[in-house]
Amino acid sequence: MSNNISARHDPFLHFVNRFAHRAYENRRILSFLFVALIVCGLSFLGWTYYGKGQEKKASDLYFLGQQVYEKVEAKKLEDLQSGRKKEEKKRVDSSVAPSGQPLNDGEKG
Repeated sequence: MSNNISARHDPFLHFVNRFAHRAYENRRILSFLFVALIVCGLSFLGWTYYGKGQEKKASDLYFLGQQVYEKVEAKKLEDLQSGRKKEEKKRVDSSVAPSGQPLNDGEKG
């Protein structure tokens, strides 16, 4: 056997040569598939980028809404507490006579 093997007898080189010939014959279809693959890849990347951007906007809006909600709830609690204080003050004021003397248990102003 000789160390010098030609492409004709080497199965791998024969396969590569046959593959290259078929690729050249079908170059239009392969070009279309290559472009379609690139378009699909870029579309997927754009979609993930857009999704992350929308998620960030939604997260920011949710955080802002949560802050507004907490402020409203704090204001309601403050109003409720001040309303109770006003009611208590009215009750105390109504139990005192116009002269400043407290009324008896049975008497109301």
